[in-house]
Amino acid sequence: MKKILILIAIGLVILFVIFIINQTNQLVAFADRLHPTFGNFVFWTLIVIYSIIIGLPFYLIICLPKPLIPPPTNSGARYDRYLTSLALRLKKNPNIKINEIASLNDIKTALQQLDALSDVTIKTAAKRAFITTAISQNGALDTVAILILTARLVWDVARIYNQRPTVAELIWLYTNIAGTAFIAGQLEDAELIESATAGLTELAGGSLLGAIPGAGAAANILTHSLITGTANAWLILRVGCITKHYCSNIEIHSRKQIRHSAMLQASEMLARIVFEGGKMIKDKFWGVCKDKVVKGVRIPFLKRKTDNT
Repeated sequence: MKKILILIAIGLVILFVIFIINQTNQLVAFADRLHPTFGNFVFWTLIVIYSIIIGLPFYLIICLPKPLIPPPTNSGARYDRYLTSLALRLKKNPNIKINEIASLNDIKTALQQLDALSDVTIKTAAKRAFITTAISQNGALDTVAILILTARLVWDVARIYNQRPTVAELIWLYTNIAGTAFIAGQLEDAELIESATAGLTELAGGSLLGAIPGAGAAANILTHSLITGTANAWLILRVGCITKHYCSNIEIHSRKQIRHSAMLQASEMLARIVFEGGKMIKDKFWGVCKDKVVKGVRIPFLKRKTDNT
């Protein structure tokens, strides 16, 4: 079974590499149509970005302190030594605002402060993902954007806690990052987006403006954008919550528990991000549409007025 899983993992990695090459080729070809020099610039920029993303796990391993792994049981001399080591590391963390860290309660209070700070970082990354992918409407660009945001998020969260995840946890994290980027690049063709767009047009004002020529189509585009951004924001939140758990846990948990907890935390954070980001995009979108409509009405009116004169 282990050999089969390794072969499946290798196959998935190969498929992801092929997918990245394909998406990169599409993005570079699009840039090359605008100007060959711009195409070369995009190509080498992506090469640099991919190199950074690939090298980031090694940078985490080298630069950040090794993780303090909690023992299997929450009592005994081994667990006490673990808490002592954790308290010493937390005292050196500049993000913690309490003077004394000695007891288990002090450690939990310190970790809560770091959790709050990491939540802000995770939400900021998710909001960027929401706005970027909602506006771009391009699968290749979404893939690159999500790769950059998730890789940077793992580094930022690890730095807050001043310790990296274990090598096994890093491998699983970057597997999640690869899956997140792959899903982000395929959302344009997802049936979920099509069905949700049909059912949620009302959120963008389509049902109220259906009588206006072109307004219904504009509302569909806006709704599609909001749903795409929401899906990508949730994926980013999930990876961020998994990273936070790996850097702050003081007890051993299974991957199933971590995954379930991350999904719940991501869902709780999502509503505010969608509300704020969606409101901003909706206002800008309908503002542009309004300007176009006013301009389209004003020009014939002025032309008619000039002809009459």
